Amino acid sequence: MIPTRSMVAARLNGCGRPAFPLPSNCALHSTDMGFLNVRTYAFLVALFLATSLLHGGKSADHSEAALRKLTTATRQQQNGEHLANIGALRSLRDPTLKPFFHKLVQHNNWSIQVHAVLGLAELSEEGLIDPWLVQQITPTAREQIIIKSLQDDLFSIESMKTLLDWSLLEPAPTLLLIADLHSKGIAPKPETVEKLVNNSDLGIATVASLLSENPKTITEVTNRLRRGTSREKRIALAQTLQLIQQYDLPSGSQWLEPLLESPTFKLSDREIRHALFTLLKVNPEVGMKHWNNTLPSKPSKLEQVRFLLLLMDTKIPLDETIAKKLQIDSEEGILYALYLAGLEALDTPEDGDAYIELLLDLANRGHSHSTEWAFQRVKTLPSDLAQKFYTSLAILPEDESTMNSKRNDVAVVAFQELIKTNPEHAWTLLHSVEDDSHQQELMLLAMLQNYGNALLEKEASAIRRIGVSRPDAMALLLAARGTEPLNESDQRLLGLVAASGASIGSPLETQAAWLYLRRMGMTEQALAAATTTSP
Repeated sequence: MIPTRSMVAARLNGCGRPAFPLPSNCALHSTDMGFLNVRTYAFLVALFLATSLLHGGKSADHSEAALRKLTTATRQQQNGEHLANIGALRSLRDPTLKPFFHKLVQHNNWSIQVHAVLGLAELSEEGLIDPWLVQQITPTAREQIIIKSLQDDLFSIESMKTLLDWSLLEPAPTLLLIADLHSKGIAPKPETVEKLVNNSDLGIATVASLLSENPKTITEVTNRLRRGTSREKRIALAQTLQLIQQYDLPSGSQWLEPLLESPTFKLSDREIRHALFTLLKVNPEVGMKHWNNTLPSKPSKLEQVRFLLLLMDTKIPLDETIAKKLQIDSEEGILYALYLAGLEALDTPEDGDAYIELLLDLANRGHSHSTEWAFQRVKTLPSDLAQKFYTSLAILPEDESTMNSKRNDVAVVAFQELIKTNPEHAWTLLHSVEDDSHQQELMLLAMLQNYGNALLEKEASAIRRIGVSRPDAMALLLAARGTEPLNESDQRLLGLVAASGASIGSPLETQAAWLYLRRMGMTEQALAAATTTSP
């Protein structure tokens, strides 16, 4: 079946969510639509408080503890924590880690292979995936690498053609590559499309038929899909809809219309919304006709919100006719707030400050879809309005519980965006918050998502550190990423963090272990420890 780009984000660190879990909570990788029947990895943040090390004296050498950390951190574990640790090392973008990733390419675990190939690409001059490496890894790893590479533009056109010329390339990645090249104006070879059309996997065959642009072929494959089992139809439909959205496949609109109209497919409500969203995106005029026909005559509150968001997500202009159709008859609640935000979604708002307050209201309601929409909308606004939005969300309300993981995540993402929008304002905000507070911890966590930012490392170095609290450890870790030498006390504390003396979680402790050993001149020993295989 066709692998999809959303799968990698659910299984690999740094793809769509913060690279490191909040140290105070356990974090699980999110699941996706399950287009490939493979194991979903999750990791639990380890909190090991090494209190005996706190009294270690100024000359304490934590080299052995750091080496042990690297040995255990990168060894395959049933809970998948090793993937988070390897992802943390990737995020350092440290050229001295190249031998480490080269070694991991040969690992027998597909997830580790994916991390290894991505790590090498991130350290290359061009920042691109080497097609030769893609040929060396397992089929599952290869599919995931191709998904990620197409998502993040990590392949050159020449590399994609090289892979397509390789006789051992599997059907699913072949389909993804020719679909991507087709979207770039490069037509696939007819014999390649024909071979894929005849594939037994209905998802592959359906997408290939749309690429063929042959009405007879499309009809034949659609009839095959109609005769498929419920599971086959469900999986093939999800695959096809996602790729139509991603690549605006030819004949996609014509294929979607009868799909929505025909009762023989027996689509679930969720599948209908997915198909409707796709049609609205690729053909708004036809999509609106089906939106009107699909909306219940007396929609529930949930249906009102869902059908409104379908329009907002596909950038369909809102007006009073839509409000009447949705029966928005109250000026309270999330539905009305969404409608007001959507009215000015395609233009610069007349009253910017008032509009930002409206978006903040949406983002603070705890409704994930609304929050996501608000963040996306802000990216299209002038920087001064975006700054106001991010600043407000980066600061937790005084009465907010530190255990509210949703609000914590919003604060981290908001501060990340604030750093991109106005770094100087972000640093001013950072230095204004209480030292060793949960608020400071979240801001430092957001800073740890960045890499190669000398100014960021400098600002972290300026934070007063008086011990090994989590914020202190995070600030020290940021400083250690830079090129400036650490004093003896900071070097010792970095080793203590690597030895789990600050309870910042295994991924960050793994970073600390590597940085500590590198600064101690023990890079070779660190590489050996990190690539030690399980007994």
